[in-house]
Amino acid sequence: FAYDQVRAEKYPRLPIYISQDGAFLRALLERQGAEWLEARLSAAVSLYRERAAAGEVAPDFLRHYRDTLDAAATAGADAGDRLAEIIRAAFAPG
Repeated sequence: FAYDQVRAEKYPRLPIYISQDGAFLRALLERQGAEWLEARLSAAVSLYRERAAAGEVAPDFLRHYRDTLDAAATAGADAGDRLAEIIRAAFAPG
């Protein structure tokens, strides 16, 4: 998921659909709520910050993860503003 945006741009023939990532996020938002989604994304960001610092994942992992989340939030547009807020909050320091 983290590299979906990069792969979609680099290999347009691959069946990667950012709009499906967005639909998945919107479904989670609708079914689980904003607090739940923000908590899960924040936990993932925290985990991967630690892993990047330890050299366990690529240093650019979080940037690509954020790029994919941002693209997914705007794909399909409805609930995009709310998703963008949740993503911004999840990536906020500390």
